[in-house]
This record gives sequence, C-alpha cells and structure tokens, in this order.
Amino acid sequence: MILGIDEAGRGALAGPLVVAGVVFKGEVRDDMFCDSKTLSFKKRNHIFDHYIEDRIPYWVSVILPKTIDRLNVLRATLVGMGRVISRCSAQVSEILIDGNHVPRSRTEIPLRAIIKGDSKVPEISCASIVAKVLRDRMMMRLHKRYPQYAFDQHFGYGTVCHYDAIERYGILDGSHRVSFNLFRQQLLFDV
Repeated sequence: MILGIDEAGRGALAGPLVVAGVVFKGEVRDDMFCDSKTLSFKKRNHIFDHYIEDRIPYWVSVILPKTIDRLNVLRATLVGMGRVISRCSAQVSEILIDGNHVPRSRTEIPLRAIIKGDSKVPEISCASIVAKVLRDRMMMRLHKRYPQYAFDQHFGYGTVCHYDAIERYGILDGSHRVSFNLFRQQLLFDV
C-alpha cells in the first residue's frame, strides 16, 4: 500500500496550508481521482463527500499562517508532511509525495518525491482533493467571519479582488501571511 501526500494553500496570501495523506485499502476506483486543480469546486466536493469521506483513510496536518511566517512556506510544508507520515496508522510499503522535496522522517519506509505526482499517482491525486476540499471549507468559515474579504471567491489566493480587499480593509491578523508580499506590485514602464 502507498501513502500518497499532497498539500493545498501553499501559494495563498491568507489561510492555512493543509497537507493530506491518503491510503487506498481494498477496492477503490482510482480512475476518478485527478489533480484537484483540474476539478471544479462542485466536483471536488462531490468526490470528497461521496467517494472519499468515510471510505478512504486519510490523515491531515493544518499549518496556520503564523507558523508559515515563522518557518517559511517550504519548511512549513515539510513539517506538515512529516506530521501526516507520523499520524498514518496504515501499514504502508512506500510514501509518495507530490513535488521535489521529502521531509525528514524517522520512518524506515521509502519516501519518494514525484514532480506532478498529483497527476500521475492516484493516491497523491486523492490526497490533493482531500487537502483542497478541507482547506476550501476552512476558508468558507473564514468568509463568514470576514465577508468583506470575499474568501468564498478566491480562497485566500492573490486575486485582484483579494488585493483590493487588503488595500481597503487591511491585513487580517492571524489569517494573512505577513511574510508574503501582501500588497499589489505596481510596475511602471517607460513608453
């Protein structure tokens, strides 16, 4: 069995980074899983609610913005991956991670990073869906508290709408990643 690991929220300006790990046990239709970024919000949630939750074992680590600011986003990602590995209770023979870095781990199970693994390995694809759905749901809860930031539209990523909200309402303490450049870059060109 393979533990597939992926994350969501790494490039966002606000909200947590969510790392998920998935193990397929028994019969799983792995042809339905693909990189979460290629699926609509509605489709991701449908797959999660009907095919993953309560059927496929998964483990999650949520890294808060203050930790991302303290460690940097790569180190925070690796910490989250390490936590998922240590929380996994399944007997796995290999750990496959999306990307090009593997965390330090005390496990003797072979770890391998696979670039674009979320489009190549079904377990990683499924983990990407879990991470994205759970993170999106966290951002929807944040939207209910701070509707003026429109987190239900951009989920914390650097869109025009989000930059406009930051300029108008300021940075949300505890929700925005202050180590990121939270202000729109103005480029001036000589004509």
